[in-house]
Amino acid sequence: MTAPMLEISGLTVRYGPVRALNNISLRVDRGTIVALIGSNGAGKSTTLKALSGLLDLEGGSISFEGEPIERMAAEKRVARGMAHVPEGRRVFPRMSVWENLQLGGYTRPESEISEDLDHVVSLFPVLGERRRQYAGTLSGGEQQMLAIGRALMSRPRLLLMDEPSMGLAPQMVELILETVTAIRDEGTTVLLVEQNAAGAIRLSDYVYVLRVGEIVHQSKGSEIDDELLKTLYLGHDL
Repeated sequence: MTAPMLEISGLTVRYGPVRALNNISLRVDRGTIVALIGSNGAGKSTTLKALSGLLDLEGGSISFEGEPIERMAAEKRVARGMAHVPEGRRVFPRMSVWENLQLGGYTRPESEISEDLDHVVSLFPVLGERRRQYAGTLSGGEQQMLAIGRALMSRPRLLLMDEPSMGLAPQMVELILETVTAIRDEGTTVLLVEQNAAGAIRLSDYVYVLRVGEIVHQSKGSEIDDELLKTLYLGHDL
């Protein structure tokens, strides 16, 4: 078996007295989409924040491309090849679409920014059409495209995506999920946190299920049917 791109071992995170993640371990192989699913409060977003350096760890290790990164600063993880699309999009509303995208490329050489912008526009043509528009005036779906595009500007090898379909109309949800597959097909590995469990399972190579800070199931997406999914979410023993 080849070495994973990302490997987490014994990851534990607390919010004050509350243990949000309890000794979780997972791996993400290069060139795959791995989904992390679970109900609200399961610890999905906490996992991504810990991976991107936004939370301190109580215990455990994180290895990215064979290098331990649990003590690495968040900005260095971006430069190392990991980008995070946060829950809620978090675009800069009073900056233009183009300015938001250019900020995403702050780790890239100036000579490559134009090429990176062209790549983002090839994925999301509407961003090119609205390049001068304030990000805060975009629709929710367009802001999600912008958040994804901003992350891609750093040319990540691993993209952490937190709830990209949240709050979007069904048609836009399908477009965003199709884009996740397109990003993987272009060579970027994806770790996807998604409340739309059925959609995430459908496009993922491998799935981990979190419940109250612990991984309770892992398998290929194709091995999870509706009955198993209900069992996992309702919290019954397998």
